[in-house]
Amino acid sequence: MNKFYSIILALCIGICLAVQAPINANLGKVINAKNAALNSVLVSSITIFIIILLTGNIKEYSNITKVPPYYWIGGLLGIIVVFGTILIIPALGTLTTFSIIVTVQLVIGALINHFGWFGIAPMPITITKISGIILLICGLRLIMK
Repeated sequence: MNKFYSIILALCIGICLAVQAPINANLGKVINAKNAALNSVLVSSITIFIIILLTGNIKEYSNITKVPPYYWIGGLLGIIVVFGTILIIPALGTLTTFSIIVTVQLVIGALINHFGWFGIAPMPITITKISGIILLICGLRLIMK
C-alpha cells in the first residue's frame, strides 16, 4: 500500500477507534461491560471470518503454528483495549481516555521502533521525536486538568 492510502486508512482507523469506544461504553451500560466486550469481539470475529471466506485466504491460517508464541496474544491485547475502554470512558470521558491511550501508544511505539522489537526494523529516536513526545505529555497534562 502506498504512503497516501496508508495515511487515509490511518485516519479512518483513528475515527473508528474514537467512535467505537463510546459506542461500546454505552452498550456496556445496557448489557454490562463484559457482554459489550463480547459483542464487539463476536461481531469482529464473524465479520473477519466472512471476509476471509469470501477472499479464499482460510488455508493460510494453518501457518499460525509457525509463528512465535507471543504473536498469539494479539487477541488478548485487543480485548484488553475493548473491555478497558468500556470501563474507563464512563469514568474519565472519551477525550481523557484517548489522550492517555494515544500518548502511551506513541511513547511505546517510539521504543518499539528504536529497539526494533517484535520484528520491526529499528528506527532510532531522534531529538525531534523526543521533543514531540514531551509535547504530547504536556498536552496530556493540560487535557487532564
